[in-house]
Order: sequence, then structure tokens, then C-alpha cells
Amino acid sequence: MLISLLFVKLVLSACTTFRENVEWREMTLDEQKSFLDAVKCLKSKPSKILNNEFEWDELTYAHAQVASSIHNHPVFLPWHRQFIQIMDRKLIDSCGYSGKFPYWDEQHDSQAPELSPLWELFGGNGESGDHCVVDGRLANMMSSYPSKHCVAREWSGASQGSNQDELMASFYSPAQVALILASPDYDNFRENLENNLHNMVHVGIGGDMYDPTTSPGDPMFFMHHRNVDRLWWVWQQQDPNNRLMQYQSTDSITATMPSFSGLSKNYLISDVMDITNG
Repeated sequence: MLISLLFVKLVLSACTTFRENVEWREMTLDEQKSFLDAVKCLKSKPSKILNNEFEWDELTYAHAQVASSIHNHPVFLPWHRQFIQIMDRKLIDSCGYSGKFPYWDEQHDSQAPELSPLWELFGGNGESGDHCVVDGRLANMMSSYPSKHCVAREWSGASQGSNQDELMASFYSPAQVALILASPDYDNFRENLENNLHNMVHVGIGGDMYDPTTSPGDPMFFMHHRNVDRLWWVWQQQDPNNRLMQYQSTDSITATMPSFSGLSKNYLISDVMDITNG
């Protein structure tokens, strides 16, 4: 069963609107193509802050600058929640995107992720040798940060089967995700989510996704992290009175998050805990 986070409030200019987040399979084919066309658009827009690079590369750059500060740390979830909104805003402002924003509910495909229908348009595993993605609507997509290279994937393979290169090790099952959602407090939830489900998908897809200095260069990064953020919101909503503003016990929720390298203003952790506040 797919758990959908349907509406997330997003402030646009002087007005407030809603950003619809849906599982990839809940979009029509035309909606899917429209989203990926916006991704390709952002991959081709000259960067405003990096020389000889593109707007999508700004996202990779921003993530790489603080990679050691935002992983294996309580700020992992708040920082990436805001990072997703920065990407969304870029698609809207720079490429005129007005559609839905998809996530990949990986537990739906957990036992054979390589068979997910999303690879048809996102492109599948990279080819042998350079591991470049050469199929799908994102075929031959390039990244320019930290140096010019093709978007690469190197699926992790599985423990059985004759063609390891076309397989991916299984992800967390619905039952295992349920155990994460049963975590009693933020510390346990964040550690279980980041160190298990989150890391497993990055390693499984491999290539650019394996390295935090290149991972946002693969659009699958945001498909994955929007799902991670959705699961955090599901956990928060199980006990909103106690969890909506619950954070790591030894860190201040009013601390400023690590920088987004000029892609947005600085945010306090508390600014992003409740996604219904814009």
C-alpha cells in the first residue's frame, strides 16, 4: 500500500500555494514526462553562481560543501527537507514547472528494485565501462560538478542470479519500514532511517549516488530523499503534539542549519520541522 503525502505548503513570492507530492506511479505518463523535461531544463540552464556549469550543478555543489556536516548527524533530516524545496523552487522559477513533485516509494519495489517501472523513463543501470546512463528520458545526461562527467549508475548486484550487473540488492521491506516508523524518539528514528533505508538505496543505485559529493547530480537523489522526508513526516504525524517539533536531545532546535551555498537564505532547524507552515 502506498502512503501518499499529498499536499505540502510552499510559499511562492507573496502568496501561498500547495505543492503536490505523489508517488511516481500515481502520475500519468504525460505528468511524468513533464517532470523529467523540467529536470532536463534545469540541467541546461547556465549557473548563476558557478562558472561554466549549470543550475542543477549548483545543487550538487551545495550538498558537497557540507556533506560531512549533514550526514550521520541529527540535522540530516531538516537540512535535506529544505534542500528538496530549493530544488522544487528552481524547477518552478527557472523552468516554469507547475506539475506534481514525485517520490519513489522504494518499499513498494523492495525485493526487486531493478524491476521498478520508474527506470523506463529515468533510465536504468549504467552501461559497462563508464557506467553512463544511456537509456530513458534522461539518457546521456551530464553533470559538470565537480568535473564534467556523465550521470553514472552502477547497481549493486544481488546475492543470487546469473546477471549480477542488472540486479540490485533488496531494499527495506514494508515490515522493516514499519519498524523504523515505530522508533520511540527522534534520535532513534533518524539513526534507523539514515543508516539503513537511506544508505541502502544510495549504495544500491551506485555510481554518482554512491558519493555524497556527486549524488544530487543524479535526479534519483531527489526521488529518494523526498521519500525519506515523507517517512519523517509520517513519523511526525503519528504523534504530532510530541513529534512535530521533536529534535535531537543535545542539539538546539533554534540552531542555524549548515549553509546552502547561496541557493537560499539561512534557516533555523525549527523553520522546517512543520511542513504545513510554509
